[in-house]
Amino acid sequence: MSLGVLMKRNLVRSRKRAALVGSMITSGVAALLILGALSLGIIENVVTPLLPKLPVGLIRVEPKVLGLGMFAFDNKALGGGLDEKSVARLRQHPGVNKVYEVIGAGFPLRAQGGARLLGRGIRTDLFATGVPEALVKKDVAEGYEFKDPGPKGEIIPVLISRRLLDLYNTTVAQALGQPKLTQEAIIGFSAEIVLGSSYVRGTPDPSKVRKLVGQIVGFSDQATLVGVTVPEASIRRWNTIHAGGKMPIVSAYVEPKKAADAAAITQKIESLGLGVDETQKLIGAATVVLSALAILVALGFLGLAAFSMAQTFLLMVNERRYELASLRAMGARQKDIFYLVMIESMIISSIAAGLGILVGVLGAHGLDLLLFKLIGNIPFRPSSFIHFSTGLVLGVLCLGSLSGGVGAFIPAYLASKKDPIESLRH
Repeated sequence: MSLGVLMKRNLVRSRKRAALVGSMITSGVAALLILGALSLGIIENVVTPLLPKLPVGLIRVEPKVLGLGMFAFDNKALGGGLDEKSVARLRQHPGVNKVYEVIGAGFPLRAQGGARLLGRGIRTDLFATGVPEALVKKDVAEGYEFKDPGPKGEIIPVLISRRLLDLYNTTVAQALGQPKLTQEAIIGFSAEIVLGSSYVRGTPDPSKVRKLVGQIVGFSDQATLVGVTVPEASIRRWNTIHAGGKMPIVSAYVEPKKAADAAAITQKIESLGLGVDETQKLIGAATVVLSALAILVALGFLGLAAFSMAQTFLLMVNERRYELASLRAMGARQKDIFYLVMIESMIISSIAAGLGILVGVLGAHGLDLLLFKLIGNIPFRPSSFIHFSTGLVLGVLCLGSLSGGVGAFIPAYLASKKDPIESLRH
């Protein structure tokens, strides 16, 4: 009798037990795949798009905030904070190559227009920041420039936050009954910017009011979320005219000379009473921890499946002791018996793991639909809560298949070492 025929007969004869242990492997594989896809989906489609992406090799510096009940103060309000002196001290650090300042507008301004794009005119107060051209060069659309036009220039290049566009598409557009917008549709759009006047703060000096045209030239994660970002030279000139020369520094980006200098620079930043933006790291770490806990639960299912496989095959080997002893008596070697039991277990676990992948894919898509139904149309709604990768699917499939082999290893080893004469006597 061939090995294949023998294995087929044994599997058919023990199909109920094989189905039971196989169902546990299927459940474990499906749970592991669903949780893995959900973890990847949250990281890829929720956390990563919402958080600003720092250019490679840059450290973002922010004022530290002191919270006292319902009030919050930054260090500047307490006599410190992010200013020209602290920036100068950062530049003097031996490990620092360059410091990019982000300058805020210290005067009122507003925007009006937009009928061509939105179907109706808009009138709103505006916030603005100025950044160096080198910091956002990669974010400027092809065919456009992010460059200060000079004192006589009438058209100011503007960058918009990607998250601001997401907020408009998920909330504002629906409220106004307007269609959603894409980045491509907005590039080149212009609206009027009024310097020195706002709807809330009024017009401190009517003689200094000036109207310019702001033209959107790109989208950037370094752009302010609640307004527009213009070239640094432009905001400095405007502050000189409208804010009495005050240059509020809202944040900064530090470029180390070498990656190894980042730790020492971070210590220097904190010694100045400033903070390093670690939002992405903290949320990413929390996501990883929660994902790891969920995946450990799923791995527990597979561990239980392996234990069940061991128990099942111990019973099956015991029931087949006469058959296995006869094979040994007819010349089968110890390793032949070992391989026979191991191959049978791998067949069961591989089929069960394949079914688990199918169940997991269907279950993950079902969970995705359920989550979308529960959250409704919220700001920054992701395209999907799940994400499958080739590595995830293959890794889960291999783990599921190997769990059967791990569970059957000891029963297979014991079966191969058993004395055939002793087995036949009993």
